[in-house]
Amino acid sequence: MTAPWCCDALPAARAPGRGGPADVAGSGTDHGGIRITVQARDPDAGAARPQRRRVYSRAGPTRAEPQDLPVPPTEHDTASSPLLETVDLSCFRGDRPLFEGLSIQVARGEVVQVHGPNGSGKTTLLRVLCGLQPPAGGSVRWQGRDVPPGAPELRAGVQYVGHAAGVKLDLTPRENLAVAVALGAGPAGTTVDAALARLEIDRFHDVPARALSAGQRQRVALARLLTCAAALWVLDEPFTALDARAAALAGTMLREHTGAGGAAVIASHHPVAPGGVTPRLVRIGPKT
Repeated sequence: MTAPWCCDALPAARAPGRGGPADVAGSGTDHGGIRITVQARDPDAGAARPQRRRVYSRAGPTRAEPQDLPVPPTEHDTASSPLLETVDLSCFRGDRPLFEGLSIQVARGEVVQVHGPNGSGKTTLLRVLCGLQPPAGGSVRWQGRDVPPGAPELRAGVQYVGHAAGVKLDLTPRENLAVAVALGAGPAGTTVDAALARLEIDRFHDVPARALSAGQRQRVALARLLTCAAALWVLDEPFTALDARAAALAGTMLREHTGAGGAAVIASHHPVAPGGVTPRLVRIGPKT
């Protein structure tokens, strides 16, 4: 799975031997003349592929052709589970609580806006959701399953654009996106050039980022979202420094992303309606 691309998170190296033939979910077992074989699970696919069992009859010297029978659903039915969920989440800054007992759900097709005053823990919450830091208490669930910080599911399923754009100043926009694609392990999205064109920054594709304005660098950061087909976008003040045209482009991206079954969590001080989509507000801060 991939690390959410940001300036301070690099993905861990793949363990030797991952994804090879030895990585199987089970083996064949005989039960009273019935042979059951479970299909191997691809460890690099993010979520497990639908498993099917093959049943063979061993009556007589010949064996019948296999029949594919659906495996009954498990207790973790990802189709009906929220994409992302927190349960009794708490975070502290030193001895001061930022938030406690926070339980939220993010469904596919939804935009959630995290709202709160300065210092309330909005950025901290986003980093916890991405798996970049552990909470003080509680848990994060991805499609119904508890996941620890840095879990492969989060790294493959989440794209993060932090308050700092995470754009390397000595690299060009094209080189920045190429690095992000190389470090990513989630499903591929659009091409680098197409992503730059979508944010209308393609004519500066070969200009070092240090020569770009703050708004242009933010366009490059948002273009990263398009290069990986992650289900969840986690965005910290994504409209910072953007002009009206760039904000409209970003809003259209969000509308299309959620319309295709994706989701987004946005932290912002101000009310936002990206692409005409009304977000669900979640307010955080210490209890009074």
